[in-house]
Amino acid sequence: KKGELFSDVRIFSKGQKESQTSIHAKTGTLSTLADAFLLTLFDGEIHELEVADYSNYRRIIFETHRITIPADDILLNRRDSSNRTDREMSVPMILDKVENYENRIDVVNTRLAGAFFRTLEDSLWPGTISEGNEIVESARKKIRADTTLSGKQLHKKERQLRSLERQVKNEFGLITSYQKGRNKYLVEVHKKFSLPFACILFVLLGAPLGVMSKRGGFAMSMSLSFGFFLLYYILLIGGEEMADRNQVSAAVGMWVPNAVVLILALYLTLHTVRERAPIPLLSFFSKKENNS
Repeated sequence: KKGELFSDVRIFSKGQKESQTSIHAKTGTLSTLADAFLLTLFDGEIHELEVADYSNYRRIIFETHRITIPADDILLNRRDSSNRTDREMSVPMILDKVENYENRIDVVNTRLAGAFFRTLEDSLWPGTISEGNEIVESARKKIRADTTLSGKQLHKKERQLRSLERQVKNEFGLITSYQKGRNKYLVEVHKKFSLPFACILFVLLGAPLGVMSKRGGFAMSMSLSFGFFLLYYILLIGGEEMADRNQVSAAVGMWVPNAVVLILALYLTLHTVRERAPIPLLSFFSKKENNS
């Protein structure tokens, strides 16, 4: 290392299932962005080997290769009184975290749009990684069909497209990481309100179950109570997991379990007021007790 310049840089993939990648560069530099670290490599090669098919091997020679590393992936924060976990934070503190992640996503999108404009001279920029790859592939077909380009110009443009393709992968990796972080805090915001509200709903649910215990027996009511609680717990954990993975919104993931419990409570209360067994099985047990 001379100053800020690294020499003989070697990077090996770790934990990847689809392919094994190794990168070797003569020199490289490490700089910081607003939301990540930027590793810039010069004069090197990328070797990729498919795990499923060892005959599928790729060797890419580059003059400049940039790797964007999310800051959250390598920064280790020590937990003390000034560094609270998400469950210990107040709602305004969590919302500040959410806004911070959204600002990071905007920075990445702006950087990605600039990269597409510089390389393709077009204001189009992708919303997903698949769209980005499609735009790059379409541009690659156009330059290969352009007969006015010399061999050197064609090689230069293809190298730029390969660099853009790698940047698309890195930038959307950052966006995915930031979205997961944002969703984690959004889940905690909704959880701070949905869980107390669930306590009220279970009180409403307990009233008709108390009446049903006289009709269907204590064991039946206990079984139903445990079943309703288990259903709520499964929906809550499943909703939180899906929200963390950005498959559903945090509001949907945290409030759907409450909506299910509310519907059940209203249904049981309505049938209890009408003095009808809300569940046919309870009616069967009630008749059996009367006959005996």
